Amino acid sequence: MKRYLSLLAMMILCVCVFTGCQCSHEWTEADCITPKTCTKCEETEGEALGHNWEEATCTAPKTCTVCGLSEGEAQAHVWTEVSCAAPKTCEGCGLTEGEALEHTWVEANYQAPKTCSVCAATEGAPWTSAFEVMGLSFNVEEVGVAYPMIIDGQDFTYTIESYEIFASDEKHPAMDGYEWHVVSHITECLQGVAPYYYPTYTDFNNYYDMESFNKSLTVKDNYSMGFTVNYLGVDYSDCLFQGDADYLDTTDAGWMRKETLAFRVPAGFDGMFVCVGNADHITSDYYLEYKNLYTDSNTRFFQLK
Repeated sequence: MKRYLSLLAMMILCVCVFTGCQCSHEWTEADCITPKTCTKCEETEGEALGHNWEEATCTAPKTCTVCGLSEGEAQAHVWTEVSCAAPKTCEGCGLTEGEALEHTWVEANYQAPKTCSVCAATEGAPWTSAFEVMGLSFNVEEVGVAYPMIIDGQDFTYTIESYEIFASDEKHPAMDGYEWHVVSHITECLQGVAPYYYPTYTDFNNYYDMESFNKSLTVKDNYSMGFTVNYLGVDYSDCLFQGDADYLDTTDAGWMRKETLAFRVPAGFDGMFVCVGNADHITSDYYLEYKNLYTDSNTRFFQLK
């Protein structure tokens, strides 16, 4: 009998070994730290998923997007300074503090519209130059080209022989914030008019603001004049015109007059121009002088830019 019972026990043990646990599993899904697990017998399958980390931000530490576990601390905000366009702002999360600044406006001038000196924002447009208001345009663009003119029915040419911009030389002293614009131009009569007769008239002016330029002219000596120009909203009163050379010569066809004119103006200023036109337009009223001279289609203009 004992032998029978022992054999029976061994058979039952073998059945258990070969058939495994007979539990009807109820599984919980795997998570970041625990594999798939039976809630009844705690048997497991596979491995834990592992954390899915989201890097730390300005508002939260390093955090698992699955289970919410966090490590460490949130990062510090990386601030961009307040400006006219935006308040103090975190580059990482976009958080803002306070309000944007008010613009610091520099009023419009001939070269630039109304402009914020802090952020460079603009409003409107630059002032319109007097030259454009009069409907004028520069009709001498190239150095070395003889442009035709007709004065009192006679043929002339107008040529820019040379044009230079420099800070200084032996004849033109340097001044901080200024530079020299030096132009040599030639007027040539092609029809034999006597050398002492000048049917042409040479002029120079500031195309941005002609009347203010004319009013600012002060004679220093026979060969130089002082004047003031407004550049980028600032008045520059140490401008200088200097007549460097003026001579007349006869040619096979008639005569030629050459002048070299030098202008000390603010560095970068492009407002000076020289021109030649019909001398008959000159009157005692300077406003009418330049209006009648300038609006004549035969007047030749060259911009010192």
